[in-house]
Amino acid sequence: PTRSKDRLLNEETIPFKSVDVRRNFIEDNTLASNDNSYFFMDDTHSKMISREKNTLSDTCGDKIILKTGDEFLVKIIEVSDKEIKYKRCDNINGPLYSIAAHKVYMIEYANGIKEHIVSEVKDIKNTPANESEVKASGDKKYSATYWLTWILFVIGFFYGISVFTWPAALFLARKARREIKQNPKLKGKLEMGMIMYFLLFVYTLAATLLIIFGILFIIVDQQLRGSGLYGLGTVFGLLFLIMGISIAYFIWWFIKTTPSDEL
Repeated sequence: PTRSKDRLLNEETIPFKSVDVRRNFIEDNTLASNDNSYFFMDDTHSKMISREKNTLSDTCGDKIILKTGDEFLVKIIEVSDKEIKYKRCDNINGPLYSIAAHKVYMIEYANGIKEHIVSEVKDIKNTPANESEVKASGDKKYSATYWLTWILFVIGFFYGISVFTWPAALFLARKARREIKQNPKLKGKLEMGMIMYFLLFVYTLAATLLIIFGILFIIVDQQLRGSGLYGLGTVFGLLFLIMGISIAYFIWWFIKTTPSDEL
């Protein structure tokens, strides 16, 4: 039927009604997405949803395969020699994650490309020596502590002042061994060990003899009771006991304060 001009003008000048009709049509017949686009609820609705899922798998279908065998479905953002940055597919707008490259065996991208990861981390256990040790092995030298230890040790032998020089030599020998351990360019650890063990043996022997002689002097002095020498043996015996116990305590303290890997 033919509509009058006035009726046509009235319908075209009522935008509110046409907007309401469109809005109602959308609410009743379409599905709104987050980006303000609409999918009509007709026979093609399932196809559109399927297309949306395929798009998601294409953009967030990268797979990280660890050396342990574990696999993660992620979106790769950046790959470097040290780490791999990615986002989780279940939280694509969330924070950026990273994993050390040496833990990853392979990356399988959504388009089928596979990338094997070779990191710069070296296996230290299988490396016989690092470069500095190799270079230093041919140019080793003795430290100043090494030579000072030898001087004090020899002076105690030939000049009879070992009671003063040998304790210092003992501590210096331990210090020299520590320096040699920390610096691969130094040598002489074996010699310093020999001096240190020799002095410990001498002090242990001296402490034992002093304690034994101290006890013997005291026993003998008891047998001389009533004589003119009575009491003198007890004095010397106590003196020897004090010296022997002091040396024994010094040895115990030295060993206790020395790390086991330096003995």
